[in-house]
Amino acid sequence: MHVSMVVNGKRYEAEVEPRMFLSDLLRDEFGLTGTKIGCDTGQCGSCVVMLNGVSVKSCMVLAVQANGADIQTIEGVAQNGVLNSLQEGFHEKASVQCGFCTPGMIMSMTDLLGRNSTPGEKEIRTWLHGNLCRCTGYQNVVGAVQYAVKKNNSHVKMIIDTPCKQMYENRVKLLIAGEVDRLVEEHYNKDAVVVSFDFIVRGHDALKVHFRNFVKWVALKEVISTDHFVETENSFFYEATAVTNYGVGRVYDAYYLKEGKIDYHFTGIIK
Repeated sequence: MHVSMVVNGKRYEAEVEPRMFLSDLLRDEFGLTGTKIGCDTGQCGSCVVMLNGVSVKSCMVLAVQANGADIQTIEGVAQNGVLNSLQEGFHEKASVQCGFCTPGMIMSMTDLLGRNSTPGEKEIRTWLHGNLCRCTGYQNVVGAVQYAVKKNNSHVKMIIDTPCKQMYENRVKLLIAGEVDRLVEEHYNKDAVVVSFDFIVRGHDALKVHFRNFVKWVALKEVISTDHFVETENSFFYEATAVTNYGVGRVYDAYYLKEGKIDYHFTGIIK
């Protein structure tokens, strides 16, 4: 029988036996071996994939049942070689041991986070009931999902665990809200300087005027990602991808702090 489906954004076609399972099709015909086969009886959850937006155990789905479907496997989770927040959480929280069950767990948790962006520990553990692991007590897996929840729900898509990161996130919140006077009062010293390639602004009064004009022209809607965040005791730097009324753009900012507030701020656009 002929089947055709989109897997990880790419169309695949094959001739299959009516009895072939989706797990075997993905692995043997399409070469997507990230989907593991542990039990072949629908119990262990190592073979979980997303089928039309819903997590399923692919060893329990016939290939012909997936004809015309949109499928995501573990190979399609990272984008352009960059781990997403859930995969990053598995790395940061040491949630991977032998790794065999990890793809199925990530796909199950992908479904959960797609349905509820802020699940509690009890709900996370309930969703893990269908994924068996011989290596772990699941605590680190729960921690990985909680890591992803915190990062996904941060205004700057980061784990906020230092004063500099707290300052960065609060600045973004205030810019989105248009509270520029508060932004200046809370985060800039009285004689602070903001510099770019085409302007220099110094002092609270001038900074307030500058940021008022800025938000009139540029409406910051959200930060999609923060990259290369580096900090020292009295400085921090980052690159960020943000959505504004002009579309998606990339910026960079460098700050020097004095007595806990910004004394010097250099900003620019990445073209």
